[in-house]
Amino acid sequence: MKIRTFFTIFIALLVCVTAKACDIKRPDSYNYQRGCEAVSNGEYEEGMRYLQLELKDNPKNGYAWSWILSIHMNKRELGDAVDAGQMALKLLPKKDSYYIGFVHKSLSRVYYYMDDKDKALSEISLAIKADPKEMDYIAMRADLYYYEKEYDKANADFEKLISNNPGQPTGYMGIGRNLLAQKSYDAAIEKFNYAMKLDEEFSQPYAFRADCFIGKGDYRSAAQDLVKALEIDANDRAFSMMVECNDTCYENIIVLMNIKASSDTKETDWDYFLGVAHQGHNHFRDAIVNYKKSLEKEPHSLTCENIAECYGELGDYTRAHQYIDMAIAMDSTRNDLYREKADYYYYSGDYLEAIAMMDKYISFDPEAYFGYYRRGFYKDNTQDIDGAIKDYTYCITLEPRYTYAYLGRGDMYMAKGNVDAAMKDYQTVVDQDTLVLEQGNCRQYAYQMLGLKDSAEAYMQRILDKYPTEGNYYDAACLMSRMGELQRSIEYLKVSFEKGYHEINHLERDDDLDGIRDMIEYKELVGKYKQILKEKNALNADDSTSETELETTEIPFNKSGNMMMIECTINSLPLHFIFDTGASDVSISDVEANFMMKNGYLHPNDVVGKARYQTADGNISEGTVINLKHVNFGGLELTDVKASVVKSQKAPLLLGQSVFGRLGKIEIDNREKVVKVTHPKKQ
Repeated sequence: MKIRTFFTIFIALLVCVTAKACDIKRPDSYNYQRGCEAVSNGEYEEGMRYLQLELKDNPKNGYAWSWILSIHMNKRELGDAVDAGQMALKLLPKKDSYYIGFVHKSLSRVYYYMDDKDKALSEISLAIKADPKEMDYIAMRADLYYYEKEYDKANADFEKLISNNPGQPTGYMGIGRNLLAQKSYDAAIEKFNYAMKLDEEFSQPYAFRADCFIGKGDYRSAAQDLVKALEIDANDRAFSMMVECNDTCYENIIVLMNIKASSDTKETDWDYFLGVAHQGHNHFRDAIVNYKKSLEKEPHSLTCENIAECYGELGDYTRAHQYIDMAIAMDSTRNDLYREKADYYYYSGDYLEAIAMMDKYISFDPEAYFGYYRRGFYKDNTQDIDGAIKDYTYCITLEPRYTYAYLGRGDMYMAKGNVDAAMKDYQTVVDQDTLVLEQGNCRQYAYQMLGLKDSAEAYMQRILDKYPTEGNYYDAACLMSRMGELQRSIEYLKVSFEKGYHEINHLERDDDLDGIRDMIEYKELVGKYKQILKEKNALNADDSTSETELETTEIPFNKSGNMMMIECTINSLPLHFIFDTGASDVSISDVEANFMMKNGYLHPNDVVGKARYQTADGNISEGTVINLKHVNFGGLELTDVKASVVKSQKAPLLLGQSVFGRLGKIEIDNREKVVKVTHPKKQ
């Protein structure tokens, strides 16, 4: 399932270059400024080009190397990032503590990505030494200590945060999180309670306190806190916990959210939240009911996608295709939807259509390595061995670290009798797949194919000891089946089901389980859990299985130069906005915002936060974020639209992509001067 984001996500730029000392002279050359601007906008290739031109003219510009470090970090080019960081430190003015601190902080992140925790801690400590008043650096080091389970050192840093900012909840949250990790639940709750007092609208304390209540077995209190965190700002942690919690907590959450849905006047989309909770606990019919209610209130591609996933889990691929097509119609820029549609073809046994849809996915993004892997997997199922080898090779070329592609290609080489090539691929898997991951590994399968049975079993057990999830127990069942350990395969499959495995469609097509498929124990076990899943998702009397129809609404616009002006109303106030597909969000000037506030179109409670913007000269300016409760154009109503207030009287009113994606599929007809919006028909 996809968890829809209901609040604006602000991506903090890696480089924040507000001058902290007026006597520091920083570069202002054309190439440098253009490079900084390009990097700030995420245009890394262009940014690199300008910065390299700058270094050609001014080879001792350490600031340019700092920005190049940011480019390499964003592109995960870690070795190049380290080199750029060292050059920056060598050339930056020693008195510019801000930039030197920034470079050390960035290098700390690089080393953390490289799993070199010692160097990561060393670099962040150097950042603190360079700029000891920068609390973000201290918070970052505290986090590193936390991840290394050095809780005393983490607490010492969090105490520094409290000492410097006693009115901010961050330090208390950090100490509370450390106590939670040590299962000191009551002490942790005290810290989270204090954080709540400092900021009643901060959702994180509720989400973390819920974790404490779960640890104490108080599932009702946990459910109350999770629902509160969702109500405040759709807290991500609360979403995840709602999906992953046990059945008792889930049942409490459902009761509380249903009460909210019937009485809440804040227009929170509780039906969507209910759908996510039901889907996360494999109650797919219930999820569909709530998702459809949400869809009637507000069309959204993610809602359609989640409905498609639920129908797919139920084996209803006709409706899965219907809703994934609706998701594509609403947001055709999301290439991942074509990949999901290909999977529905695969699970329904239509391998050729699956391959054709993956062709389309790859055509949109030819450098997406996973597309080639997945298409190779489909071709494997059609006995197109050469085609599968070709696709696996493409995947490996684009992403040499993706070990599943080596495993798949090795299996194909074995099928062709090319044992030497197969053994080489299996050995590559063993050499590269060394970190035990929660989402699974394939090293154990490579050991098995290399004839190293004991190593295969030992590695599989290592995975289960660290991450005893349903998916990993399913992998263990597959491994045992491949190794001829049939009874053990059945036992592992049983544990996988008991832990919540439910992907029956995949299981029935997985050739790894061919060794046990004809066993009576296998048939009885799978039949039992198919029945459990069927009963759990029995068709409810109030389940609407009617087809959701699409309709198209035409919204007229007028041209003003090259700009498209559209009439809309915001909280019943008529306004004209510039319809801008290139803008990332919604923005209005402070003139309009102040007028709306003074005349009752906005309420003080509609001010929800701050957004940061970086100007071309590298400075950071801050603007207010407001919540627009009702936005209507052409009869299409949206609720709770976040907008940024720009501190400029000349700033235009812009409608950006955050609104477009919620409306539906957008087409611009310049001849008729209308914007066509395809969306689900209101019932």
